[in-house]
Amino acid sequence: MCAAAVVVAGGTIAACGGASGSDLIGSTDDDGGGGDEGGDVDGNVVGPGADGSSGVDAGAHVDGGSKDGGKDSGRDAGDSGSVDAGLKDAGCGDLTASNANCGACGYACVHGRNCVAARCAPAWQTITTVNEPTPRTGHAAAGLGGKLYVFGGGASASSTALDTGGIYDPTADSWDTTIPTMKKARCNHAAVANGTKIYTFGGITTCNDPTSAAPQLEEFDPAMGANGQWTENNKGSAPDPRSTFPGIWTGTAMFVFGGTNSIALPVASGAQFTPATGWTDVSCPLALCARGGFFGGFVDGTVVRFFGGSGGSAPAGLMFDLGTSKWSAWASPLNTPLLAHRTADQGRLFLALEAAAITCPHSVGVRIYDKKSGTWTKDSAASPAGLNADAATAFIGSELFAWSGDCGGGASAVGARYQPPAP
Repeated sequence: MCAAAVVVAGGTIAACGGASGSDLIGSTDDDGGGGDEGGDVDGNVVGPGADGSSGVDAGAHVDGGSKDGGKDSGRDAGDSGSVDAGLKDAGCGDLTASNANCGACGYACVHGRNCVAARCAPAWQTITTVNEPTPRTGHAAAGLGGKLYVFGGGASASSTALDTGGIYDPTADSWDTTIPTMKKARCNHAAVANGTKIYTFGGITTCNDPTSAAPQLEEFDPAMGANGQWTENNKGSAPDPRSTFPGIWTGTAMFVFGGTNSIALPVASGAQFTPATGWTDVSCPLALCARGGFFGGFVDGTVVRFFGGSGGSAPAGLMFDLGTSKWSAWASPLNTPLLAHRTADQGRLFLALEAAAITCPHSVGVRIYDKKSGTWTKDSAASPAGLNADAATAFIGSELFAWSGDCGGGASAVGARYQPPAP
């Protein structure tokens, strides 16, 4: 297995050499998909409010996952006025040029961006490389207390895993690498944050060896010691070891499902970790439920949705009802990515990175799922040179942050911050 494969508009780039044959399959509209955790898609993949906030920026309204089937103005139900065909609002004025109301009433451009044609521009901005951690692939990221935490991964797709990390401060545009080391080095693990702590589970200790499973869940508490502290948490019966699967925070628990086992096969097992009580089994009993490869998952109201990947019924959708604890099929909408490598959850919007080409280097696009309308869109705004779709991601405040990753030619030192269009 190529641990640092990245999603492209036509398939997957395998960092350990060229395109990954059967993965060159695009999305349901034949133009691609992206996300992991590591991947977060996962690795990282973090759930709503992963930075300790609601996960919803100004103008984004979460309504429990209801779908209105149409284009939403991005206005909360309490806003006055309406958006007409000319993007004028009775209360907010010209939505095409207002930095405070860009594309939607109350949707503000951040970090020096300006509203141009109803879009905060530039969408992507680079972040500093000064004092950043060692560039890597297969690492995880999470947002906590308004900062980006990155940890684990490997210097290459075939190296021994790292136990180091770093903290990026978006306000100061600065890195701090004094974060303590993890108890166990790991690649291709998942991470989430619940507002006070970061939790990471799974992964492998040699980045291209699925038999080298990392043990147990670890938690990071920034309030412990001078610079925070990692500790192992053995509460309850943890699910089987795995790698390359999304990490999802449901609002009360870390949700783990699918991934690759020690013999590189997809699995259907899963569990929820609740900090107060430990692990609870949520394995999928449906036929063809095993899910591996690069697949994505996110909370949408009272359900957790999964899409893409390989194995079982993949890339067809699955969903888990948090209220009834029942699994069922999800008829994923048009343009759903077939592959999902690096993703982040804003609350109303779920975002997945994808490479614009099979070649390296490549530009990075963003697939965006609007939980209110139930639709996918694609943003091809120009990305910084050197950024690649294997970058670990987290959503903090009004922006997605992406850092490092490997496109087949060594780990990139480039990181960036992205503000999506108003929903």
